[in-house]
Amino acid sequence: MSTACGPQRTESVRKSESRSSGAPLVHITGLGVAGVVAITAILYGGFIVARLAYHDWNPSFFVVAGDAFCQPQVVPKGFLVNEGDGYDGQFYYRLALDPFTKARFGYGIALDDAPYRQQRILYPLFARILALGQTPGFHGLCLS
Repeated sequence: MSTACGPQRTESVRKSESRSSGAPLVHITGLGVAGVVAITAILYGGFIVARLAYHDWNPSFFVVAGDAFCQPQVVPKGFLVNEGDGYDGQFYYRLALDPFTKARFGYGIALDDAPYRQQRILYPLFARILALGQTPGFHGLCLS
């Protein structure tokens, strides 16, 4: 006598569980890790290019600076300043311009809490190094 909970039911449940046991995307698609990384990079690149095109190819758009901490007439040429407070990117951009500053205000950008921001110096320091110290290069490297 076989019931719904008998040996046949148990065997079919085991087979279906082994087939759907959360196999990673890599195994399902057969792309391999390099393929998944390449597709992800292409998608991110496409997103970044689309956002840049929408904002007239000005990479400072990604910094998201606000006029509460930035003076539009004093900031570096081409740097976009929006209305409002802005986001953390404006402070990291400011530190990339002068990583070891003790001044609260410089380059038209005020640091809200300099000791706190300077604890996170690696990102702005790497942006400065990669831009070879050139101020226009920071816009593209400070994609926040």
